[in-house]
Amino acid sequence: MAGFRLDATNTLFEDEGLRDAPPAPGTNEYGEPGKSMEYQRNLPEVHDVMRDLRRVTDSYAGQRVLVGEIYTGTTAEMATWFWSEA
Repeated sequence: MAGFRLDATNTLFEDEGLRDAPPAPGTNEYGEPGKSMEYQRNLPEVHDVMRDLRRVTDSYAGQRVLVGEIYTGTTAEMATWFWSEA
């Protein structure tokens, strides 16, 4: 089996305006003020790239695999990473 491991795939793109992350409640694990990742994570373009990678991987004969790593704060956010193309 051959394939690729993709890290932090949900952060491949940033806001076109390069806006700073707005404040969020609380602190991170280092005690720094919380920041929303709305401009840096899960932008719509990411899913197009993942679909393209899947199509390329599927075009090769034999078993191929893509393994990705992402962080999501909720199960609803995680659900957006699963799709079916019939």
